[in-house]
Amino acid sequence: MSAPVEMVFQAKVPPSSAGGQSIRMHSMPFGAEIGDEGEVRFRLWAPAARSVAVEVAGGEKVIPLSRNPDGWHEAVSAEIKAGSRYSFLLPDGQRVPDPASRFQPEDVHGRAK
Repeated sequence: MSAPVEMVFQAKVPPSSAGGQSIRMHSMPFGAEIGDEGEVRFRLWAPAARSVAVEVAGGEKVIPLSRNPDGWHEAVSAEIKAGSRYSFLLPDGQRVPDPASRFQPEDVHGRAK
């Protein structure tokens, strides 16, 4: 089993606050995404997993995701903020990175800052 990996997600940045640079933003149906009211939606497709949770800040908070019949696991939380470190927690205790993470400062296998 590999070492635990945590990912960091960032808030969407409107072009006007990006120093005049144009930033392309789009909604994705998976991963972590910040909503208009600041809530965060976590979504992972894991049809073989009977349960999945999001572990925030190395176990500080664990949020169970609801499993849909089509294999998607999802939760929405107003407690999590942009910049929070998180990983998905599988039933066997394995922590896995978010395959759709928008910020991976030390690549997909490194620990997030």
